[in-house]
Amino acid sequence: MQRKPSASEGASAEPEDVGEGEEGRIDDIPGVGAGDAGSRLTPQQRAAARRELERLLDKLVADIKHRIPGPGAMADPSDSALLPYRSPDRCVVQGAERAVSVSWFPAQFTDVSLGELQVIEWRGVVAVRGATRRRESAAATILRADVYRQLQTADGWGWQPLGSDDALVLSTEDLAAACLAPLLVPPDAA
Repeated sequence: MQRKPSASEGASAEPEDVGEGEEGRIDDIPGVGAGDAGSRLTPQQRAAARRELERLLDKLVADIKHRIPGPGAMADPSDSALLPYRSPDRCVVQGAERAVSVSWFPAQFTDVSLGELQVIEWRGVVAVRGATRRRESAAATILRADVYRQLQTADGWGWQPLGSDDALVLSTEDLAAACLAPLLVPPDAA
């Protein structure tokens, strides 16, 4: 392995010319500020982004808590009951005929993005590890799937649909409401 010569050993001590207008301002670096959240984020920023993901998944559970049947009704949940299944990077909210899964797929630490959030609306019962399987349930089928990326905004962290850089960035509260909306529609109206 060769070592790079130091300034005293004959290497040029002068800075390299980066050209006109290429002075490397912080606003021009992707991943800093309002741009992509990526590899230039500090560990503190990454931790804050992780906390926002956990807040989203916890909010999904909290927003349906009043709809969970009591302990005596767990064996036979009513049609309006929504049951949450929460794991560290995933939340599945199961209704009688539909479900929504919200799953986080982290990127490699060196990737430009933090990862992807997949929101899938299902028809049927989603198989969840550790949950009691319903005998009458058939395999779930995907009705709709959306993918979001996490962005740092002036107000904190937001969620933007992938594939459109000019799409509206949703707050965690707005995304949680959008995820649960298909489950809150009465079955006869869907």
